Amino acid sequence: MNDIHLNVHGLGVFLYSPFAAETIAPHSNFLEQRFLTPEQVLPFVYEGTLVAFQTGEGFFRLRFRQGYPAYPEEYLTYMLRLAVLVKGGKLCFRDLSDLYDWNPHCSQEQQLSLDDGYYHLSVCSNRDLTQDEIDILIYLNPLEEMPALDFRGNVPVLFG
Repeated sequence: MNDIHLNVHGLGVFLYSPFAAETIAPHSNFLEQRFLTPEQVLPFVYEGTLVAFQTGEGFFRLRFRQGYPAYPEEYLTYMLRLAVLVKGGKLCFRDLSDLYDWNPHCSQEQQLSLDDGYYHLSVCSNRDLTQDEIDILIYLNPLEEMPALDFRGNVPVLFG
């Protein structure tokens, strides 16, 4: 799997399979209208349809692995478990601020090709601020069904 380089302008990373974003109107401000508070975001996260995690602003290199992280692992300073539903064989990774003025086009450089189904995601980083680009490892483990997640009323935060 290829790395994805992502310039985040403030909030974090947004991931989805294109089917899940079909109801978002082009040029709408979906972020402020329907995806800003924990009460708005968490139902999507628990369904695995529109998934986001907070990183703050920066340049990130998303590096992908299969399965679950092995211990010890240099990227486990920060870790978050999420899940996503893939339909249509594509998973897109975007800057969460793209939802301020939605454009449904996801460039090829920001997509992964995956088999359809549920994936458990282990999102890990050491947040090495001495680097121009902060590495985020994303482990993808296929599952038969959506796993139970528990964020206790908080929007998922990687660097907390």
